[in-house]
Amino acid sequence: MHSEIYRIAYQLNAQGKNPSVALIRSRLSTPTSLPVIVQALQQWKLNPELGKDVKKDAPEQPIATDETAPDNDKIQQQLNRLESKMDHIITLLEAQHDSQNQQTPQDKQ
Repeated sequence: MHSEIYRIAYQLNAQGKNPSVALIRSRLSTPTSLPVIVQALQQWKLNPELGKDVKKDAPEQPIATDETAPDNDKIQQQLNRLESKMDHIITLLEAQHDSQNQQTPQDKQ
């Protein structure tokens, strides 16, 4: 795990960016705890050449495959259901708001 952090820190530095925990964390291929990132970053700062020769083992962004396609379909179906429910709730709230605005001042008391 440290080798990936070293590589990212080295690349950021080469791009003229100051490697930070947040920048490194956003580029890691797997979730990593902050203490691990902090420790590796401190080690890299002591020896900035650490990430120079590290090869990239995993892609930064997962690549969609045929195996992930069913998951994407399921997520899209869930999203569509949620959007439909939100539309219904908004319609109900608008109707309630309209009915309250149509009441006479005497009815509101």
